[in-house]
Amino acid sequence: MILEALCTPIFLIIDFFLSLIPTGVQLPSWSTDFINVITIGLSFFPNDVFVVAVANITIWSGVYLIDSIAVFVLRKIPFINIS
Repeated sequence: MILEALCTPIFLIIDFFLSLIPTGVQLPSWSTDFINVITIGLSFFPNDVFVVAVANITIWSGVYLIDSIAVFVLRKIPFINIS
């Protein structure tokens, strides 16, 4: 009951933003090709394994990007001597 009360406003906001998208929108060809590649992965692995794998790849890519930005910024600060 509490979980439903927490999730209902989030779903209403998502539904509102999805209703703003026009109905005649077509996806670009690269996105449909990407979706086709994703469906090939789903034919070999169950949904939960595939979701966990994609989530891990996304999270670690984000961590690597944040680390690269932090190292770049720290290298620009004089007298820290990070190489």
